[in-house]
Amino acid sequence: MRFIGLIVLVIIAVAAGAFYALNAEQAVDLNLFVTTVHTPAVLAMVISLAIGVLVGFGVSFVRILGLKSEKRRLERSVQDAETEIENLRKAPLEDVG
Repeated sequence: MRFIGLIVLVIIAVAAGAFYALNAEQAVDLNLFVTTVHTPAVLAMVISLAIGVLVGFGVSFVRILGLKSEKRRLERSVQDAETEIENLRKAPLEDVG
């Protein structure tokens, strides 16, 4: 499994190197509302990718925290239900009728 992961990593690194080599000379102007920056296209794409990854991690982190909170709430609910069932089992039976 590690070998396959290593092969995938090498393929991604080669593809990234080829992408950089093909796009190294192209430049773009980034309008940052306050100023405009002239930068290589590859750098602009890498920065955009990094920002996207960070936003994705942030959204995932918030979702994970919410799910952990819900899990704790449900575990407490299950514990309360189990305690109630145990108390009902111990309670004496009453005559009906």
